[in-house]
Amino acid sequence: MDRIEPSKSIKNWQGLVKLEREFGDWREEWVFRGDAKHRTPKTTLQRACEQFDIAGQDIPQVERLLIREFQRVYPIYARDQVPETGDIIHWLSLMRHFGAPTRFLDFTFSMLIAAFFALETPIEAQNSAKYESAAIWAISKTWLTKHAQRQMREFKSPDLRKDWDARLGSAFETIFWNQSPALKAVFAVNPLRLHERLHVQQGLFLCPGDVAISFERNLLALCGWEKSVRVFLIEDSCRRDVLWKLGRAGLSRESLFPGLEGFAESLRVFGPLLFQRYKKLERTGGRIPTNGRNEFQYNRFNIKVD
Repeated sequence: MDRIEPSKSIKNWQGLVKLEREFGDWREEWVFRGDAKHRTPKTTLQRACEQFDIAGQDIPQVERLLIREFQRVYPIYARDQVPETGDIIHWLSLMRHFGAPTRFLDFTFSMLIAAFFALETPIEAQNSAKYESAAIWAISKTWLTKHAQRQMREFKSPDLRKDWDARLGSAFETIFWNQSPALKAVFAVNPLRLHERLHVQQGLFLCPGDVAISFERNLLALCGWEKSVRVFLIEDSCRRDVLWKLGRAGLSRESLFPGLEGFAESLRVFGPLLFQRYKKLERTGGRIPTNGRNEFQYNRFNIKVD
């Protein structure tokens, strides 16, 4: 299996901004995914089955079981309206939202949001570097949609494309559950009704056709992937600066996961960055204490700084 290698490395904030502009061409639409290191994307369904040594044609059966169990229990905890049982796309979206394994793989229309997710939780490196370089995956949604339309024309169902556009569960079943052999492909999909987190993260799901094989094998089964699937590394040396600038631009756990929990989690990254920023400003005279005793607020708690 061919491995998709990185196209280039991003070394600073300016490099990220320049790259984001390059993907702003109106002639093609791209979606992005951030990862803490360069590795093959896997759906949560694929990861869960690998963990328990479930493979091949057993995976589609696991998927059906997971959906059924989620549908049975969801009404106990749900505060919102319960979707119709046949609205599979909406159900899978809700399952991803709450952390259940699905065939849906999270992407976003925003490269900067993908960069935040790539950088917020670094992975320790095995070499001399402290942390691994993060990675941003870029996949052409235009390319995926063209393939999807071509493949749907091959189904002998005149209403399939219309039903797929309406996000009907029957269309999902026709494409992803009723084909033998299963369709090796990747479709871009979102539910008709977005939940809050999917909306604020500018999210979109990529959905593999055959869950008995990996997401990568589904993706590479589509012709033209060499120009339509790209990977970029973000070097660890610029991690803090990029995270700081993303935070000042409003991208943080607090904005991407609205609520108190998201705010609390945002302090894991933004708190230390803010502290380091304050110390630098103190050293340069850019920040001045106002309490008359030449001390800043956090100094009152005897916080020691190296």
